[in-house]
Amino acid sequence: MKMVHAKYRKYFISIEHVWFNQCSSVLETLNELNSKSEICFLHSCDFFITDVPKYCVEIEQNTLITDLTQTKESIFQKINKNYRYEIRRCEKENIVVKNYNSKEILKNSDIFEKFITVYNDMYKSKGLKTTFNKELMKAYIMADMVVFSAAFFDNEPLVFHSYIVGDETTRFFYSASPFRSNKYDASLIGRMNKYLHWNDLLYFKDIGVQKYDWGGIGKSLAVSGISQFKMKFSGDKSDVCTYQNIIVGNNWLGKIILMCYKVLK
Repeated sequence: MKMVHAKYRKYFISIEHVWFNQCSSVLETLNELNSKSEICFLHSCDFFITDVPKYCVEIEQNTLITDLTQTKESIFQKINKNYRYEIRRCEKENIVVKNYNSKEILKNSDIFEKFITVYNDMYKSKGLKTTFNKELMKAYIMADMVVFSAAFFDNEPLVFHSYIVGDETTRFFYSASPFRSNKYDASLIGRMNKYLHWNDLLYFKDIGVQKYDWGGIGKSLAVSGISQFKMKFSGDKSDVCTYQNIIVGNNWLGKIILMCYKVLK
């Protein structure tokens, strides 16, 4: 499977983001990438650091994988019974789902801007300062490695998902919905979100993707409501795996930045 990558700048630092890396070590990855960026962020590596640890930060992460090589019926039957009911209900509520690849997103700036607005409003309603990383997403889109999906009600997009897409694997990235807004029924938004996930699974299965990565789950499934939500689309703890996110100082400036980060940490 070919890695996908994109570069963007944050302040004065150039950062290369790498996904679906199949190399066996950090050095092998850097040699193949041949990046000139100060920092390389290697997402979801299935190896542990065995080289240049002095200039790396390693973050362990659990995630959930749905096998898209199964039949549609098998995937659906693994979904929580109540979720299956809500998905079927959405089919009767005239919920419309649309998918946008990178080229289509570039042609449809309205859907991009709407996604950003809903995302930022969602976190603002939670009292958090989290904001949509527009520059990073633009870099991903320009590298042709993104798919958006949106669920529409009365011709208005309300629920959004985004994905990093490789040739065999897709990874759930940003999502947004106005579930705290008094303007919309929260139960409808919740159903639309489940319905959109189901349609996303089918979309990626249809285009030949083999693995649907749910974008990370907590180590304690009993604590995280988001993790429980994701697990209800699989119901099988054997689908949980562990990755390493590895941040690498790729030149003298990047190494200094990471050394300072480690000291402050």
